[in-house]
Amino acid sequence: MKQGCLVSLSSVLLAMALATGRAVELVMGGAGWSIGIMRIMAEKNSETHPEVNIVILSSVGSGGGIRAVVAGKFDLSFAFRLPKPKNQAKGLSGVPLLRTPFVLAVSDQVGANSICRPTNY
Repeated sequence: MKQGCLVSLSSVLLAMALATGRAVELVMGGAGWSIGIMRIMAEKNSETHPEVNIVILSSVGSGGGIRAVVAGKFDLSFAFRLPKPKNQAKGLSGVPLLRTPFVLAVSDQVGANSICRPTNY
């Protein structure tokens, strides 16, 4: 079974902001399924840490996100897998967050043909 990877977002952001004493920008991306989760986490984080600007880029896939972190293009990436040994040798590490598959199913009687984020939480 594949696993998603993530470092503790709040602790990384807070440490960066406190260490520099100024606003911080964090660039992140990765697997397509995670983009929505990233956006929700970024919105919630900005409520308590407005000094941190989180930039979420389009989906580049698990491997693309990991390569972007190695290349210094992303600060953080969500992936369906842990980094391979060749990337771990470059200092990359991952933390399991979720297990896949992710399934959302509704009855045909619901009449829904799309999924939208609610405007109120």
